[in-house]
Amino acid sequence: MAIEISNNTLSLIKGGAENTASSRPSPTSSNHSNASDSVVLTSQAEALRDLENQISLVPAVNSQRVAQIQDVIGADNYNISFAQVAEKVIGFETLLNRARS
Repeated sequence: MAIEISNNTLSLIKGGAENTASSRPSPTSSNHSNASDSVVLTSQAEALRDLENQISLVPAVNSQRVAQIQDVIGADNYNISFAQVAEKVIGFETLLNRARS
């Protein structure tokens, strides 16, 4: 996708198609009547934009998992694995130490 601005005209070019819209003249446009600016989004930028859109559709909370945990806690059957907690803490500390190095 590319955006081309020249002589108070804005052109949006995507996949060979071109859409053009006139813009209002700006106070400085008379000084730069022959100037042309363009912006080109790389395929990586477009992929990142698409990923951001997909991520925004994913719920921040897994409601089903929360309900399961609430049921287990409510039934007084929630067991804490101290070994798993220790492994997670050690893993987190290891990542922090790598980031600091």
